[in-house]
Amino acid sequence: MLDLRYITENTEDLKKVLELRGFKEIGIIDELKSIIQRKREFQKEADILREERNKASKEVGKIKQSGGDITKISASVKLVGEKIKEIESKLEQEENALLNINLGLPNILDPKVPPGKSEHDNIVQYEVGKIPTFQFVPKTHFEIGEALHWIDFEKGVKLSGARAYTYWKDGARLERALMNFMLDVHTKEHDYTEVWVPSMVNDESMMATGQYPKFKDEFYRIDKDELNLIPTAEVPLTNLYRDEIIPEDQLPISVTAHTSCFRREAGSYGKDTRGLVRVHQFQKVELVKFCKPEDSEEEHKKMLSHAENILKN
Repeated sequence: MLDLRYITENTEDLKKVLELRGFKEIGIIDELKSIIQRKREFQKEADILREERNKASKEVGKIKQSGGDITKISASVKLVGEKIKEIESKLEQEENALLNINLGLPNILDPKVPPGKSEHDNIVQYEVGKIPTFQFVPKTHFEIGEALHWIDFEKGVKLSGARAYTYWKDGARLERALMNFMLDVHTKEHDYTEVWVPSMVNDESMMATGQYPKFKDEFYRIDKDELNLIPTAEVPLTNLYRDEIIPEDQLPISVTAHTSCFRREAGSYGKDTRGLVRVHQFQKVELVKFCKPEDSEEEHKKMLSHAENILKN
């Protein structure tokens, strides 16, 4: 979620950033700002009434001790309490409206990110190695995999439907070896701590990393148990420290995990229907760092170099 102070103090800048991200409902930012203002006013009014009630309650005690009549002042206390409940109800409504809007907003772009509408507008920062050239038409990964009997898509479809697959023989061993290789490099050379995490998480975890409700149509949910299959290990790894305060002297914390990841690919109909590019379940090794805000850019560069190192090896 975006910081509320940033929203109110940088409204026009935020609108420009969201436009660059292709966000269509720019007017919702003004609505969000109004909600924040109303919420503050309700909160101030509620605080004043609570103080008034506390003073009156103390007065009731004094009158009781002196044997006086508390009928009138008790009625006044009751009336104030009813007003507080009414305002708290309005506060809850505004809080829910604020949360629903804020959870649907995209993250703020780094100023160095170039504008673009699709992957075709991406700018190559640098290249490593040479792109090979062939005297023949190279086969696709799924053609090679099927020819070697490493990948069997038909059996995957038989078991789970479209966009499913099975690995066999050296294909299965290669998958396992790659996971072990990546984890060994990150833990032994890059100082990450390996963590085993669940593949199902609660709604609070999905919300904390921005998956819910923004991408609710993209992940699988088990309604009966109120659990969600993770679309990436980033979700459980990041939530390891949710609602906790990490002592500064323990930072940075670097963690890694290998998990299965599950995605519905709801908006990918007709795209990459062959092969392993868009599938409902895949394996991934994730890297996550917890650090001070002022160190985040440098730690991000380190993490990027660690991921690149896997490909260079």
